[in-house]
Amino acid sequence: MDVNVVLLMLASCTGTQLGPLSGPAAIALVAQQQPDTRKAKELGRWANAQDIAKLQSVKGNPRWMVLLILGHPSRVERRANGVEVWDYPWVAACRVWLKNGVCTGTFYTAGY
Repeated sequence: MDVNVVLLMLASCTGTQLGPLSGPAAIALVAQQQPDTRKAKELGRWANAQDIAKLQSVKGNPRWMVLLILGHPSRVERRANGVEVWDYPWVAACRVWLKNGVCTGTFYTAGY
């Protein structure tokens, strides 16, 4: 089930509108989110300075923060040494490496 659906179901009602879910329950749900290649979205254009800054900003952050900033990858490779390699559907090549749930590096090339 999509984490957003769970968050919506668990959100508390404040009058006629839903209030945000906060506290330990929300943190636990977000922290447990896994990459889902079915949810990957193509960038659809060449990466600009803002895209590159987002990519570079995830280094040193936990998995959930990478997912929050970059979205879901289009491909996930899990290596025997515990490293995960996430590829994003950007024009040319975009890749993120994670070890023990933390981003250890990023790479982007526009193909030239």
